Amino acid sequence: MPLIQKVTDPRKIVTDPHVLSQLNKQGMDKNYVEFFEDYNTLHPYGKVYRDLKSNKRIMVISGLPKVKLDGIKIQPSWLKQGNKYISKPNLFSSVVNGVQVTTTSLEDHSKAKNAGDTLQYHPQLFLSGVEQFSGNASLLAIDPVNPNYTNNTLEWDYGICKRRLRIIEGRFRERWVFTQNPNGEVRIKHNQTGNFKLRFGQFGINDDEELVSVEAFDEPEFGYPFGVGASATYYPEAHIESATVDGSVAANYAIGAGVIFNTMHDLANGHLAYSEDEDLRCGQLKSDNGASKWRAIHRAILLFDTSGLGPLAVISAVIFTLVSYGKGQTSTNWEVENNIYSSNPAVNTAIATTDNDYNDFGTTPFCDNPISYTNWAANGIGNDFAFNAAGIAAIAKEGITKLSARDSTQDVPDAGGPTWENAKYSYANASSVEKGTTWRPKLVVTYTSPKPA
Repeated sequence: MPLIQKVTDPRKIVTDPHVLSQLNKQGMDKNYVEFFEDYNTLHPYGKVYRDLKSNKRIMVISGLPKVKLDGIKIQPSWLKQGNKYISKPNLFSSVVNGVQVTTTSLEDHSKAKNAGDTLQYHPQLFLSGVEQFSGNASLLAIDPVNPNYTNNTLEWDYGICKRRLRIIEGRFRERWVFTQNPNGEVRIKHNQTGNFKLRFGQFGINDDEELVSVEAFDEPEFGYPFGVGASATYYPEAHIESATVDGSVAANYAIGAGVIFNTMHDLANGHLAYSEDEDLRCGQLKSDNGASKWRAIHRAILLFDTSGLGPLAVISAVIFTLVSYGKGQTSTNWEVENNIYSSNPAVNTAIATTDNDYNDFGTTPFCDNPISYTNWAANGIGNDFAFNAAGIAAIAKEGITKLSARDSTQDVPDAGGPTWENAKYSYANASSVEKGTTWRPKLVVTYTSPKPA
């Protein structure tokens, strides 16, 4: 048997810090692990490493596509051409001229978007009915959301807020960012034309407008800066069932309008559904200011395209990493504790309020070691969940793996909730795929494959 040599080819040496960390946890010598297969059309969401000693493969999977359907690498950034800004290779082509945006789908993505479908819009911003105006767009050298991206965000200054147009892999995001209360009602009219529409968040009032009330600005849930946004998402496959999403759902009652714990917990059609925000509200629980009343419980949903593993892959280990997006707690009678379970959203490409149904979430833990609020990592640091046998069995080797991150102490048991305290909270959040690069959720799957080495 030939002697196994250390990896010396600079193109194959493992340099990814996350992968190096996971190799160490599995007892693999990094000197004998090679970069084996890059993102490609067969697995646009995953790259593969190989352990030369055991011939095991390690696939690192996230929710962001890295290549187009033709295999060309995605470059999430803007290029200035004259007075316009043009997007570099992505799953779409976007042109910004003044405040007007034209975005065209370059590939078939679903029944909603086909190759050549185009959306054009020129938004207007109103404060208490009075239109606000901006100067020319500026190209930001560093992404305010994630400094690992460069030249991917355009910004317009409207005085009361800044409009940002951000692109990452397969995603096109618009945010109107308020750093202080504008002291009035804000309406955004997009004036859309074309084959498809932008998708709005919680402030959408129809298919073309968003409206933020005075009250929402007076008491923003997470303070300022406060963002209002629209989005379009593109996928590198021709079939919608091969695409993925992550986000959060919640029962979320106004202050003073809380309900008993079981009513909040069992609410089938929730109040909020997020799939375009940079944070995942995992374990999150809030009590109200009325005796024995509760006002919010959040659950995170995460889908991954794991079809690149193939039907004959034999999985030996899975480590799921959620990067912290911060935590906070005022309660003394309870603290959230995150663990991983199954989920079953109605569709693979969007999260709706109806996905809040408790019965659509599994109760079998995929990790034997949940992470409490106390042990949840600081902002920007990863939290690793080593999957048990149930978690490994849940990996869909030919399709979409559907996961959830939830509070294992109060949400999963469905036992009536903790001892009530007046207007308290506990939360431990994670970064969503929208944050991008090193912040995005990742699955590291170790497996053997019958394919020849």
